[in-house]
Amino acid sequence: MIERLKHKYALSEKGAKDMVKAFVTVTLANLVLMSSNDNATLSNSTEITMVTDVYEQWIGDDEGELVMTLHGLQKGAEITAYFDEGVYKDDIEEGDLIRYATNSAGYIGVYEKIYDQSENTVLWNMTGTADEYTSNTVPSANLRYTFGYVNSLYNAPYTDGLNSVISTGRKPDEAEDTWQFNSNATASTRYVVYDPERRQGSRVYMAGLDEVVSWENCHNIENTTRVFVHTRQGYLSALFIYK
Repeated sequence: MIERLKHKYALSEKGAKDMVKAFVTVTLANLVLMSSNDNATLSNSTEITMVTDVYEQWIGDDEGELVMTLHGLQKGAEITAYFDEGVYKDDIEEGDLIRYATNSAGYIGVYEKIYDQSENTVLWNMTGTADEYTSNTVPSANLRYTFGYVNSLYNAPYTDGLNSVISTGRKPDEAEDTWQFNSNATASTRYVVYDPERRQGSRVYMAGLDEVVSWENCHNIENTTRVFVHTRQGYLSALFIYK
């Protein structure tokens, strides 16, 4: 190959070798770029995950690879996903809320953090009508995040066919939004809870609305539960409970 390049392009031995090195470098760079970004796109339909842990793990056989691994809960199910090389930014901890998308190789190619639990900070874009309580004041918006205190709660029994109702607000003694939930045993499993004081089992777990303490029930801001509500076009996608 070196001899062909020398004759075709009138190159010296060193010039031909440099051309080969440049070609290999560009090819490898393109492969890495494809691996990280190919078909990994966040959209309004991307679900939210509450993080349980992020850790390094060997995958594959004896000749496998060491990859950063995400474990969490998403819509009532445990998920495990692997970050593509160079994607993870060492910025995710237990209790955080994130969205991610996988590339054509099945690895996480892109992600964004929506809520930082340790800093108690929402990370959506604070433009237009957005503030720290809601990402969009329009209830029927294509995508809306709301994070506030539970002012009141009606927790309907599973057997009576009624909907449970939660009212939330920026302050625990204010009700600004009202959310209805289908109260059956299957629907309750989509509620994901973070309890930093839990002594047995994971501090991130699945539970029903009986984990929620409203302002009306306690009249104590420290004991009032906060909830993160994810809706699309006015319909509930997920509810995350912070105790």
